Amino acid sequence: MGDLLLSLASPGFLSWAGFVVLAGALVGEAGVCIIPAKWEKLHREMAFAFALLAAAGYAVERIGDDAIIHRLESRAETAEGQLKEITSPRTISLEERAKFISCMKATSERGPVFIRPGMVDSDAPLIGQDLEKIFDEIGGFPKGLAWPGGASLSWSTPGIFLVVIDLQHAPHHATNIQRCFWEAGRKIFGYADPKHPADAVSIAIGPRL
Repeated sequence: MGDLLLSLASPGFLSWAGFVVLAGALVGEAGVCIIPAKWEKLHREMAFAFALLAAAGYAVERIGDDAIIHRLESRAETAEGQLKEITSPRTISLEERAKFISCMKATSERGPVFIRPGMVDSDAPLIGQDLEKIFDEIGGFPKGLAWPGGASLSWSTPGIFLVVIDLQHAPHHATNIQRCFWEAGRKIFGYADPKHPADAVSIAIGPRL
């Protein structure tokens, strides 16, 4: 019965309609008391009818209220899950790490890689440190490269992304890095910076999405 009513009307409407019916039935049942005693049969019939109407109104209101509460609880659970996702560290999982390293080791191209986390972007520096360890494990990349302009305080673009001088003519190792990130399950995109060194790629780490 509840599913049928919810398919016909919204929970809010059912709650409101049930309340109106219940209130009207209670008023009607109270009004029965003023019927003269000589109409005892009518008194009993109307009292019974208003009692049934009150029960129906209460049932409809409960169906609407329960549906509203269920939706609120679902939204609360969803919001809690999203909050945990937002507040939890954006770590690179062991599976992603293994896939990325395996993909990169299968490539021969190597070149300069600048790892540039936004220093004030929450856990970006930690992700930067993790990426440095990953490239050390891959091997063949120049170590300890520091961006000539110094550390980046923050990035306007969220998430992890790549920076090269020209997207159409990016270094081969930059293309491989992007491909291996994608194969590992991370959709990382590239951005062009005409002032960027032509033979290098920057792995930028911005704020949370």
